[in-house]
Amino acid sequence: MKKVLVFALLLALLAGCGGPPTPPIVARVTGDIPGTIVATPPPNTATEGPGQHVDPAGDTLSTRFGLPEGFVRTPVPDGSFAAYLRNLVMEPDGTEVVLLDGQVKWARDYAAVVKTYVSQRDVMREAQAMYYLQMSYLFDKQDYARIKAKFMTGFSFDYTRWRQGERITVNGSSVSWSQSEVPDNSREGFYAYLDTVFSYTNFTTLRETLTVAEGDIRIGDVLYSASNPAAAMIVADCADNPATGERIVLLLQGGNPAQPLQVVRNFGDGDRSPWYSANGALNTPAMTFTQANRYRWTGL
Repeated sequence: MKKVLVFALLLALLAGCGGPPTPPIVARVTGDIPGTIVATPPPNTATEGPGQHVDPAGDTLSTRFGLPEGFVRTPVPDGSFAAYLRNLVMEPDGTEVVLLDGQVKWARDYAAVVKTYVSQRDVMREAQAMYYLQMSYLFDKQDYARIKAKFMTGFSFDYTRWRQGERITVNGSSVSWSQSEVPDNSREGFYAYLDTVFSYTNFTTLRETLTVAEGDIRIGDVLYSASNPAAAMIVADCADNPATGERIVLLLQGGNPAQPLQVVRNFGDGDRSPWYSANGALNTPAMTFTQANRYRWTGL
């Protein structure tokens, strides 16, 4: 009789709690192409608060995040870097970030996760995430001659030589090319090139690659700070309010250890999050970026 009562009590508790929780959907950091997804999508967990402006069904950055009232998206040319960023493919709404050690990222400073290639080598961190976006855009445009990185040693690491089958040998500060592989034009081969880029670049090489941004903030601008710790984000979308002249932006970040790119939450303005007002300093969870922290890729 006691066993029956205990069993009935357990059933009542489960019914009152609505049953076991739905497992979260997670974006695992893997070497696959790209964005491995496991588990079942939960209810929309990225829309906490009235100002999230999220469409759970949106599968690109611009369709996932709507605009606050009165704003219209800033026009950008078709085929541009800005259009590429605005149309990045997103993981399902509610996706969580899982790190290389299998742990879910504890800091909920992101509103959504971008489908991102991240290898098991833990080399694509905050600075390298900026290279990833710039080089992936050029690869998709087949503008291979512009895909190159300057290593910390000053060595120019060109993708055109890599895709022809040349590989590098590193001996201390000396780096040299040699023909050791067959030509490889595949995306997998490009990702292998990126892994090498990420292994020999850092915040310093990123800054040396960029130019100081002039004029109004725009899509593609890199927010970079050498403060301790250093930080880097990129402007992935912009919108304007014609009546007030205000501009708002969406920001993307990588992380340490390596992890997929994420749309940054705005904890300081819950009614607009994840949009940030660009009419002043950008107070992100990582740090505050000012005009002096804004840079730009040459020619993009």
